[in-house]
Amino acid sequence: MDGNFWSVWAVPYFVSNAVAMGLAVLAWKRPFAARYGYALMFFLAALVNAFTAINNPMDYVNYSALAWGPYSEFIRGAFVGIVQVFVLLIALGQLLLAFGFLTRGVLLKVACLGSMFFFLAITPLGLGAAFPFPLFAILGALSIFIRSSELRMREGVA
Repeated sequence: MDGNFWSVWAVPYFVSNAVAMGLAVLAWKRPFAARYGYALMFFLAALVNAFTAINNPMDYVNYSALAWGPYSEFIRGAFVGIVQVFVLLIALGQLLLAFGFLTRGVLLKVACLGSMFFFLAITPLGLGAAFPFPLFAILGALSIFIRSSELRMREGVA
């Protein structure tokens, strides 16, 4: 990435963080509604990542300039040879998470845990992950995880 990061990515950066903050608040106040926000977010991310991995896989190597420490080294090294397969597997995982957020019970909890792991894993991408976006997203997923039992009681699901 060149020195024009903010001129190109400022709007998506701030929108992403605003969405993550909004979802975190929504997840605490209305976890049922927030599930749909997370499902949509992961579905759209899966589409974008799959499309980019197929059409411009080397775009992901540019994230090395924004990533922290070992992540930057990995992206410039071993990742270069496996970009397309690696990112398509990530897109598949994102699609599974999207569907998981549309469920209830154990599958919803698995989706929450999986998303928290995913967001933790992308945090070292730094600005490439719109940091602190992943932290806000973790808070929202954690709220859904905690409050999912309340969801089940309110909906009359045992």
